[in-house]
Amino acid sequence: MISSGISSPELRAEYYNQPLIRKEDVFLRWFLCDGAGALVLTAEEKKEGGLFIESAFMESVGGKKRSPMYNRRPAYWMNPRDEFEEGRHHMAQMFQHLQTYFNDHDGTVFYKGLKRMIEENRIDLRGLRFFQVNLPSKHISEMVREECTALGIPPETLYTKMSRMGYSGPPMVFICLDAILREETLQDGDLILSFVTEVSKFMQAGYAMRHYS
Repeated sequence: MISSGISSPELRAEYYNQPLIRKEDVFLRWFLCDGAGALVLTAEEKKEGGLFIESAFMESVGGKKRSPMYNRRPAYWMNPRDEFEEGRHHMAQMFQHLQTYFNDHDGTVFYKGLKRMIEENRIDLRGLRFFQVNLPSKHISEMVREECTALGIPPETLYTKMSRMGYSGPPMVFICLDAILREETLQDGDLILSFVTEVSKFMQAGYAMRHYS
């Protein structure tokens, strides 16, 4: 925790404001790797004075799909020098096949998972204020935006901070939520909907939160 606290100011996204780098168009993990985030939850008798979780969702749909992210290091032990010199520890991502793995004939993995979450939890989208699309780049977020409209999610509710903060992995959901609480004015009954697809094994998760004054 001490070493993490010392180094983190040097690793924040704004230190990479290079003119040739647009954070929403690249994977921030190339510079920072995945981040971390957490929420502190409490139980209350009355729904007032904050955000309340209405539902949460998690699933894995990667069992029948090939992982598009891997390294070439074997599962068994190998000499660390050989591993380093052969580059076995390097991460590889098959971008040329990602569309094939991410898209099915009846919609994207993201779209179908979001649809299941909404239907299984009977989420009432009336009063939707912010929809957090937690995907690793701007063009992927825009790719699913049209699909989400078919679910009754207005495009103008899309909430992302990629252009300012980049993408720090699935914990970006908590970073964006923190930004909403700090920078936005929530009204009574406002709904925050969030969904994320982890692209290496297609683990998906989301939640619905509603604000009560």
